[in-house]
Amino acid sequence: MFYPKIYNFEIINEELNVHIVDLYIEGADPNDGIPMVPWDLNEDGEVDEYTENGYVGFVTSVPSWSWFGEAQDAFFYESNFKLSINDNWVIAVWQDAENVYFNYYDEPGYEDWAEKSQIAIAVSRNYGTTWSQPAFLNANINDENYYEELDGMIPAYVYPADQLEVIDPDHAKLHLFFMDDYSYGSFQQSNGANEGGMLMYAALNIGHPNSSANTVVSIPNAVLHQNYPNPFNPETTIGFDMKEAGNVSIEVFNMKGQKVRTLVNNRNYPTGYNSEIWNGKDNNINSVSSGVYFYKLNTDSYSTVRRMLLIQ
Repeated sequence: MFYPKIYNFEIINEELNVHIVDLYIEGADPNDGIPMVPWDLNEDGEVDEYTENGYVGFVTSVPSWSWFGEAQDAFFYESNFKLSINDNWVIAVWQDAENVYFNYYDEPGYEDWAEKSQIAIAVSRNYGTTWSQPAFLNANINDENYYEELDGMIPAYVYPADQLEVIDPDHAKLHLFFMDDYSYGSFQQSNGANEGGMLMYAALNIGHPNSSANTVVSIPNAVLHQNYPNPFNPETTIGFDMKEAGNVSIEVFNMKGQKVRTLVNNRNYPTGYNSEIWNGKDNNINSVSSGVYFYKLNTDSYSTVRRMLLIQ
């Protein structure tokens, strides 16, 4: 079970003052300083409902990407909740599989949520005193929080950077890694196949209005495709879709993070599909060695990275 509460501590005249705010799931009054309990959302001191068997009914969230009908070891060990902080900005990130849970139990309306976990993000811009409702990113094409960049992925093990990149008072960039798992479940905990996964990087532009009511995760204005062919020799095509015309830069990096080639430097591209070809040469027109390389696309408001393999 997961009921994130935000505890804010201030030392006032050497006394500890604790302010408690319900984040997710909320009670009747999230800011009343009283922790919400999941069986009394209206905070009247009585259990809200009982099950048919006479048990106390309560609301849960599922901060784990792995769910197989019972709270097994994987559910315990693989739940996580992490923070990125920079000055007054605090962003909470976790993985959420509540919809997978409802799908497992055949709840109506959750038929297309099998093996589709989500990345959840909540934002505070005042040192954690007040928080937005969570924003979700997932690969369910039928959901309003679907993002093309996650299409076909199973996001798990989300690790944000320790600090945010603050762009201006109302916007910050969140850098994070996550694993695109190739098989849903935890092989280590005897669930799921031992097929590995791909380490993925994402940079998200986070907007937070003066009112703390909502989180705004900016919609990417470009989609970077996997290069083809891949693996390749001697050249490959890097394709991308522009949702609106704008400036684009494309750079290639080696495994050490060193830039080996700038393919495009702030060039304007039209709406729709566009592509560039990399011929396996660096900025000095020398052929690079075989290995894994990363190509990064930057627009005025978005950045994304993919991996490719050169075989000589």
